[in-house]
Amino acid sequence: QTTDTGWMTNPQHPPVQTRFVLTGQQDPQAKTLTGYLDVKLSGDWKTYWRSPGEGGVAPSIDWQNSQNLSKVDWQWPYPQKFELLGIETLGYKGDTLFPMTLHIDDMSKPVTIDAVLTLSSCTTICVLTDYQIQLTFLPSDLKVDEDVMFSYAQAVSNVPQSSPFVEVTQTNWDA
Repeated sequence: QTTDTGWMTNPQHPPVQTRFVLTGQQDPQAKTLTGYLDVKLSGDWKTYWRSPGEGGVAPSIDWQNSQNLSKVDWQWPYPQKFELLGIETLGYKGDTLFPMTLHIDDMSKPVTIDAVLTLSSCTTICVLTDYQIQLTFLPSDLKVDEDVMFSYAQAVSNVPQSSPFVEVTQTNWDA
């Protein structure tokens, strides 16, 4: 079975929908599972990259109330550049998937995800909204879903990858 939260919306801010999805893919040796955060923004609404630029607030997830979860690696797709009133920001519009790797303490025990996603979304105004992410599952019960894995693979392909053939030797800043 794949596990997800279903679509979450805030009735006071309907242009944004989010859901957290587990792919079912796991590595018992490394004690990891893969999943993604899916963020759908309607119209001209946008959200921000991990480093939003001159304005904006990066999305964050507080995982501290989760159980049997030691850490989560959040991967960030390559962002778009936006400019409004001379202020440049980096972020996303439309539907964006953020791949994640969950590190599990004990793969033979249930995992409880009890987290809060804080997401800023903006047009000409900005709205900061919290979404509760709650899932409980036993890793051994998860089954890989091909459609979910395809979406995950597409999301990973949009994440900039480091390369042993590229080295940054110098950076400059000119004010």
